[in-house]
Amino acid sequence: MKIYTRTGDDGTTGLFGGGRVRKDAVRVAAYGAVDELNASIGLARAVRRAEGDGADAKTSHGGRPPSADADLEALLARVQSDLFELGADLATPPASKAERHVRRIGPQDAHYLEEA
Repeated sequence: MKIYTRTGDDGTTGLFGGGRVRKDAVRVAAYGAVDELNASIGLARAVRRAEGDGADAKTSHGGRPPSADADLEALLARVQSDLFELGADLATPPASKAERHVRRIGPQDAHYLEEA
């Protein structure tokens, strides 16, 4: 299995839809941070599920009702989905060929998180 491109490393990385930017660009740092946050939320969800496997039917984590855990799980799943879309948004230059395949993140997304 090939794990290299044979093109060398010129210090740039490709963006979705074309174009290249320096690896130390703010855009690259931003979608890297978003990816790390998404991974952390995924780990937290996995740990919660693993710990919840031994809970009784009437209560779950910390004595909360199962419905509270289901609400939190749904919120975290939505946040992860939004973070994937944010990463794609950050990795896609405006007016690129791929832009029509990417949902742009807007103020309504921030508002949803603030209200949650």
